[in-house]
Amino acid sequence: MDKTKRYTINGLLKFFKTLSSLKEKAYEIAPLCTNITSREEITGIWFDEDVNDPMVGIGVWSQDCGNDAYWIPLEYFTMTVDEIEEAMRKKSKRQKRRIKRRT
Repeated sequence: MDKTKRYTINGLLKFFKTLSSLKEKAYEIAPLCTNITSREEITGIWFDEDVNDPMVGIGVWSQDCGNDAYWIPLEYFTMTVDEIEEAMRKKSKRQKRRIKRRT
């Protein structure tokens, strides 16, 4: 068994404070960019390290639907609500143009 200490108390405290802060941010931004409802509780948060499109996964649970997950672009966690709303508008416009080109 490895006897090397992997973590320190201060390191763990810092990690869990950061994780708690990320979860709070997820509650703030998820309604802007996912179909999350007010009846869903965030149960977990994780990082998908795709180099081209890094995303944050949030696990949710509700009495209505059980467990589910949503994906949020990593950069949204660095943005204000206004910046996210603007990014969502731009994304919507691009999608509409793509659909229009196909038809």
